Amino acid sequence: VITGNERLKLRFNPSTFILNNRKWAISQDGEVILKNNKQFVIDNLSLKQGEQEINVFTMPSSETNSNDIHIDTKKINMGDILPYVLKSPRIEGIATGKFVISDAMGKSNISINSLQVNEFRLDGDSIGVMNLKGHFIAATGKGTFNVESPNKRYNFDGLIELDLHDSTGNQINAPMNFNHTRIDILNNY
Repeated sequence: VITGNERLKLRFNPSTFILNNRKWAISQDGEVILKNNKQFVIDNLSLKQGEQEINVFTMPSSETNSNDIHIDTKKINMGDILPYVLKSPRIEGIATGKFVISDAMGKSNISINSLQVNEFRLDGDSIGVMNLKGHFIAATGKGTFNVESPNKRYNFDGLIELDLHDSTGNQINAPMNFNHTRIDILNNY
């Protein structure tokens, strides 16, 4: 940890940490810098556990005066991480994708440029492959996501619209196109 003109600078030596009884490695020379102007600079930050990998870096934003945070994931076991932030429904699977967080220190926007979840399970029911793209705007609580499930028993696609600030109880709108799809998975909802 270095403090000074840049406000805060973290440089990582090779090290490890435990998450859900699994040892993750932090690579050499990863850096996180928080500048006085509330901008992040992240370079070469890499976390690995077996085949699981998370790489984080920043690039200048094309939309704001800040840096966008890019997060590339490879074969992340969602069952190890999601229970810390989402208890129900239980979501499991192996996720590979690309995310971008814009204006992280202000009115954050989160974009999912591509996310493929293999072995996707919802509350223990095996769905198969799930593809997702979309964005979420933290300031408004609104998000729009395209979802596709190109599986034999669960073949559907659609749009998920979120409005987390909606007080009428209509926070999720999800019109779907079902094509020979089992719908018993919806019984809980």
